[in-house]
Amino acid sequence: MAVIAVPESKRRTIAGVLLALMLLSTLYAGLFVSDVSYKDIWPSGIFAAIASLLLLPDTKRVQRIQLVTLVGAGLVVLALAFGKGASVQWSAMLSQNTGLLGMLFSVGLLKSIVTTATSAKQKLPVGRKAFLHTIISVTFFGSFINISAPIVVADRLSLNRPLDYFSAGTVVRSFSACAAWSPFFAGTALVLTAVGEQHLHMIMAYGLPLTVMFVLVLWFSGIFFTPATVDAFHGYPIKLESFFVPMSLALMVFLSNQLFPDVQILSVIALSSIALTIVVLLKRLGASDTGKQLRIYVSNDLPNMVGELQLFLSAGVLAFGLQAMVQVGTINSPIDALTGMTACLLLAALLLGAAIGIHPVIPIASITPILAVVDPDPVLLGLTYMFGWSLGTCVSPLSGTNMVMQGRFGINALRGAMQNWPYIAVLYIIACVLLMLRAAMSG
Repeated sequence: MAVIAVPESKRRTIAGVLLALMLLSTLYAGLFVSDVSYKDIWPSGIFAAIASLLLLPDTKRVQRIQLVTLVGAGLVVLALAFGKGASVQWSAMLSQNTGLLGMLFSVGLLKSIVTTATSAKQKLPVGRKAFLHTIISVTFFGSFINISAPIVVADRLSLNRPLDYFSAGTVVRSFSACAAWSPFFAGTALVLTAVGEQHLHMIMAYGLPLTVMFVLVLWFSGIFFTPATVDAFHGYPIKLESFFVPMSLALMVFLSNQLFPDVQILSVIALSSIALTIVVLLKRLGASDTGKQLRIYVSNDLPNMVGELQLFLSAGVLAFGLQAMVQVGTINSPIDALTGMTACLLLAALLLGAAIGIHPVIPIASITPILAVVDPDPVLLGLTYMFGWSLGTCVSPLSGTNMVMQGRFGINALRGAMQNWPYIAVLYIIACVLLMLRAAMSG
């Protein structure tokens, strides 16, 4: 292969520069939403695709098989949809997930200020209190700074030891709880597009109890079913210095979102991460060493994120094909009325779809136009979608969170998703109670 013929150091440096260019073009798309969007800005997709090819020699055989499967399935589905008359915007095929990738790359910078020599020597707290503190930390900060929260926490937990499946599952499940109510998630934006922004506060009011129950289920299940594991759990340290980065980032994201509501939330998080890192590095190291750190990040750290890069790109190709199938009406919903029971059935369908790798955006895009004719309660519909997004994050091997855990920490996405099912089964029942309650209140 021509890519392998390029000297390794040069190949990785070029890939890092391309990923930095992808980040810049993605940030531009997030800042100027009226001009372009994440999903149709072709330069970001091209930069990412070329970098992915350059880094192919660094990819393990198992992941290559996974990539070929995802891309192959996406192209087959796309060909079928194209044959049925689908009209697609080809520039969007490679840029489906570049917004999320850009945020991940920016958040990766935080590691340079989180993993200092002092923090590396600091022992992690162990035991039940540490377990509870980790759950609360991820859930609280994740509600404001999105996927950067589990990355920051998991980076800290894995600093002196490999991240194990129980710890990874705890982080993923805690983060999934946030999506049931937080307005800072891409899923929330999609839901509000479908049901109307005026229903946000009511949806949050019903969604917050599920988030609280999420935390309680995680805590009590750990205490009762895996007490020995919880007693030996190495958790996120609850100290002022440990909370400096997530607290600062949460504050920056919140204020920026209030001041610039039209800017994409992923861009707000990415820019806040970059700004916070540069400010802290300048204070600690000075201008010269800060510049060196940034160059090292581009030439070394960005190429090391090859796992996330290739997984998100290939999953984006599959999502692109499925969206084309939705467009030609091949994927339809049998639901013709929205009651409490049908909302629960719809939620079950969203979770089953997530389990086989169908992102919630696909059924949401397909079902919403069909349900419009029966004039559903927008809050009930919005809650169903939000709960589907929240619980589906756990059970989908192709969810952004599980793919980050695989690409960044070596946690197999399928195994990670499957270990979440017992929790989600319990939380599904709780979610259905809330849906039934809303249906009764609106009826």
